[in-house]
Amino acid sequence: MKVNTAILLILAAGNLIQMASKKPYFWLVLLLSGIIVLISLAIMLEHWHILSLNLDELLGADSKIGNSSPGRISIAGAICFFCIGIAFPCFIYKRYSAGHILAIIVFLTGYLIFLGHLFQINDYYDFKSYSAMSVHSSFAFLCIAQGLLLLYPQHGIVSIVTGPYLGNLMARYVFGIAMLGVPPIIVLYLYGLNQNIYTPAMGALFILIFFFTTIFLIYHFIFSKVNRLDQELHKRYEQLLLGEELSQVGSYETEYKNFTFRGTPQLYRIFGWPIELAYTDSSLDLLYNIIHPDDVERVRVIVDKALKDIAPYSINYRVILPDGQLKYIYIKARVYKNQDGILCAKGTAMDVTVTKQQEAQLQELNRELTLRNKAIQSTNEELQVMSEELSLSNGALRVSNEELTALKADLEFKVSERTAHLERTLSELKQRNEELDQYVYKVSHDIRSPVASIAGLLSLIDVESDLEKKHQYIKLIGNRVDRLEEFINSILNHSRSLFNALEYKPVSLNKTIQQCLHELEYYPGFDQVQVVIDMPVSDIIQSDELQLLIIFKNLLSNAIKYHNPRTESKVWICVSYTDEYTNIQIQDNGIGIAPEYLGKIFHMFFRATQRADGSGLGLYIVRQAVDRLHGKITVQSEEGNGTKFTIVLPVAHANS
Repeated sequence: MKVNTAILLILAAGNLIQMASKKPYFWLVLLLSGIIVLISLAIMLEHWHILSLNLDELLGADSKIGNSSPGRISIAGAICFFCIGIAFPCFIYKRYSAGHILAIIVFLTGYLIFLGHLFQINDYYDFKSYSAMSVHSSFAFLCIAQGLLLLYPQHGIVSIVTGPYLGNLMARYVFGIAMLGVPPIIVLYLYGLNQNIYTPAMGALFILIFFFTTIFLIYHFIFSKVNRLDQELHKRYEQLLLGEELSQVGSYETEYKNFTFRGTPQLYRIFGWPIELAYTDSSLDLLYNIIHPDDVERVRVIVDKALKDIAPYSINYRVILPDGQLKYIYIKARVYKNQDGILCAKGTAMDVTVTKQQEAQLQELNRELTLRNKAIQSTNEELQVMSEELSLSNGALRVSNEELTALKADLEFKVSERTAHLERTLSELKQRNEELDQYVYKVSHDIRSPVASIAGLLSLIDVESDLEKKHQYIKLIGNRVDRLEEFINSILNHSRSLFNALEYKPVSLNKTIQQCLHELEYYPGFDQVQVVIDMPVSDIIQSDELQLLIIFKNLLSNAIKYHNPRTESKVWICVSYTDEYTNIQIQDNGIGIAPEYLGKIFHMFFRATQRADGSGLGLYIVRQAVDRLHGKITVQSEEGNGTKFTIVLPVAHANS
């Protein structure tokens, strides 16, 4: 390496360090870049005998080698320095692609000259009357070029290789193969020629066949992996869309520079827009124009404050759809700046119209109950007046005191009985209101939680470059979708158990149990539990088949979910009959229930253990189903030794 080459390399390295620092001095970078450009340009002109400034003697002289000027930088080195000097200003003025192209020229020049030295191919680095570039210089240019390419990896041409997406992954594989595959091929080619294994023409053909075969095998591996990932991602994407549709939650992303947004199909369903517009850039005016006039100003104030503070926000408001329908919407979003510094937001929109309608119905029930209470008070006052009038007119009507007393007592008894009945009704309504409040809150929370988790994981997939981590995030999304599906099924079972009309008919208990076991075959842990059924040959009873299915399926799924992996897990189902009752016992040897939880397990949304994810509705639904059949259910359990449920139904055994 010549002295002048070393000096210019030091200047280039200094510029690179400045650009990579947190607070670079751009004026210094431009000054050093100008020096590098001027010196390299002068050296090229000296090589071409256009100019003679004796720069090779000015900055430092070396001994003369061959017919070259002593200390003069090679023509290839001068070109590389010229490209480096121009590249720095390109990056400063955000002309990233131009800077990357110049860096690639330097990289390829250094790479070819390095290969020439490595395999002793003089034509790669010795240009006859011009000075030759040394192997050290070529390696230094490789390092400088790599530093330039990695200065702004998320911008310009380099982003094709450094991005987190599948196309970027393929580009990285192709670049690696191109850079690392050439030296072995040259080694094989030169070795065959030196050993006279083949002629140059045959060697070139052999290398070409070997190269394309290797490329084909590697590309086959890459594309197979990409296709598998794409199929899995497509499957999870469809599950996500189904989850959004079932939970009535749509997601969107906005860009405030262009005042546009993109949304999922469910978002467009909620707002009554054509689904074909999903994932296309739409104006934010589309969202603002359908907001109820009374809510527009409130929404703008909240959103503007969140954009100013770059903070998350949530808001409830009303919208009027194109068909005139009124809906209540709950928005939750997170404001951020993307890699280009543009203000953006990601969020979800939930249709809470049904919830608002239920709240209105509850308020109407409360108002009606208040009116009835007032009517009762008015009736009591009227009855009291009537009693007084009857007492005053006792003499005139000649009604015996005993008859009046009896009439008064009868009236008071009826009033008291009616008042007691209304008080019981009021108490039941209050309890139902409290349960409904808890139910609406829990359903909203348990649906929103996995949806928010899925949105967060999708955001991580967008920014994550590691394929392994992306695969893990996709699995987590699948887990959240499965959990959401299980919770929705529990809600549907609860609804069917409460509101479907009872249909008493002959039901085979054995077929009912076998149907439940068949539906649970793919339930986690099913193959680890042995089910033993003890039942009379004639197993027909008069009952409602849907309620029995709900009872058996929930109890059996709990026995499987909470089995003890340290023992041979079993579940015993025993059925017996009396003249008036059917007795059903379901017993397991699972982990059992702690004594302090036995009194709470039939409560809505109660879970006695965190070992497995559950909705907390299973046993509550079982109790509701048993109550609808006018039966009773009891539980016995010992922590660590299993649980036994006993169900007594007031239905006789049917012989046919």
